[in-house]
Amino acid sequence: MNIEKLILRRTSEAIKKYSLLEKNEQVIYALSGGKDSKSLLKILAKIHPVENIFPVHVFPYLFPELSENIHGYCDKLLNRSNSLIELENPDWKNSPDDCYICARSRKKVLFETAQELGISKIVYAHNKNDVAETFLMNIIYSGNTYTMFPKQPFFDGKFDVIRPFYNVEVKDIIRYCRIYQIDPQAYSCKGKTINKRAKIRDILDDLEKDQNEKRSSIIHRIFVSSTKANDIK
Repeated sequence: MNIEKLILRRTSEAIKKYSLLEKNEQVIYALSGGKDSKSLLKILAKIHPVENIFPVHVFPYLFPELSENIHGYCDKLLNRSNSLIELENPDWKNSPDDCYICARSRKKVLFETAQELGISKIVYAHNKNDVAETFLMNIIYSGNTYTMFPKQPFFDGKFDVIRPFYNVEVKDIIRYCRIYQIDPQAYSCKGKTINKRAKIRDILDDLEKDQNEKRSSIIHRIFVSSTKANDIK
């Protein structure tokens, strides 16, 4: 199957199965500039009204090359100028190596922007690998089986974080980027190389390389276990 058709199908299935999006609903789109977020934006622009997608990029520090790249990318996909909102992460300078603080502050900025615009849905490009990694991280480091959900309410349901790529594996996203010439852009950040998620990701990558190709991927099997443990249907 064509890779775009495959990802479109899995994304549409997740949206329908988990009731992620209404037909004409406005959404804040969390755009990092990486392969996942750029790919999902391209897919979402094919299945949701582009005038209702509001991409927001929360930057830790100014990176002109990335800024120019994602501005042009958004404008082209969404067919309008100045479509991207760029905002600074206020806590990054105080803790540049702490991924938790950086992510928490970034989420706060997204919620504040959603409130200002009167939008209740925030789209993240987390995928099946992220779900599996989070599941293992919590088992190993926190002693629980919690993971990411396809749809998570915040502030007593005032906002919902949704993950349309919930059923999509990274290997398919990488292939999609290669075929459709999507150029991932990312910040050079020390925290990314030393955090717990990076360690878990390396372990899973090694396990994937050693497994029998005829079997379902290790990522998929861990993902299924995580959904069962959290009663995600």
